[in-house]
Amino acid sequence: MKNKLGSRIKRIVQNIFQPYSSNRLNVYYEKEYSHKHKQIHIFYHIFAYNNWREIFDEQITALKQSGLYDEMYKLHVSVISSDSADIDYILKNIGDKGTIIYISDNPKVYEFPSLIELKKVADQTDCLVLYFHTKGSSNSIDTLKWYYPRVKSLKRLRLCSRSWRKFMEYHTIFKWRTAISVLRDFDTYGCYLRHQQKFTFYAGNFWWARSEHIRNLKPFTQTDLSYRYAAETWLLGINCKIYDAFRLNADLTSLPIPASSYSSDNKLTKLLGGAKFWVEYIWISTRLKSLSFYNCLTKQSNQ
Repeated sequence: MKNKLGSRIKRIVQNIFQPYSSNRLNVYYEKEYSHKHKQIHIFYHIFAYNNWREIFDEQITALKQSGLYDEMYKLHVSVISSDSADIDYILKNIGDKGTIIYISDNPKVYEFPSLIELKKVADQTDCLVLYFHTKGSSNSIDTLKWYYPRVKSLKRLRLCSRSWRKFMEYHTIFKWRTAISVLRDFDTYGCYLRHQQKFTFYAGNFWWARSEHIRNLKPFTQTDLSYRYAAETWLLGINCKIYDAFRLNADLTSLPIPASSYSSDNKLTKLLGGAKFWVEYIWISTRLKSLSFYNCLTKQSNQ
């Protein structure tokens, strides 16, 4: 009883005073990286609408600057677009190691084409896989309503999406050596692990996995394919060894996380970035709780 109470108090204190923390094992695994590893297959889903080219350029640059493009075996790209010029632009920039595996103008296929191909490759190949996508390219005036009142403007939504995307790119692309080392001991690697209802998932859906783990996953059903969030909950749908590179209790949909709070080597810069994040985290949490309380009172008064 005392242990449970102590754990609960610890979680409450963490949520208030430390809404995030880097995994202490990250440094160890980064040092343990070895060039002797399995083939790397990368699966990249592109939703080619709105500001997608800006995001695409950013992510292809990240792959190359990090050294991961040179290290990988193949880049498998799925594209949702109704413009042939988009396809030409992608082909021009993904290089010799890149290949387009799927093209459609139907946004309702969501991220599944890329994940289905990932499953096929992992079923047949002993390899390591990375999955990521053009996070934020679906943001528009039409989709803003999904996030209201947590986010009240398209400008704010794009700011938060960009911040979230950069956070995931840092941990999965720029820290790819850490990920590869981790996968010697774990089945999956990602950041921002969440637990909601019966699901556990990497929020944002950027992650690494061993092919052995993917082979144990069930293929997507027709029901899955009609529910876009099944693409996010699929990876951790069975018992496995999960690695979370960076713990977060905050909602990155409405709260931008400063890059300095997780990527800076300067302790003061990291501290200041963390302080900025904490202040905004407390303010937003208080505002949303007040709004929730107000809505509850309004509903009761109308009954």
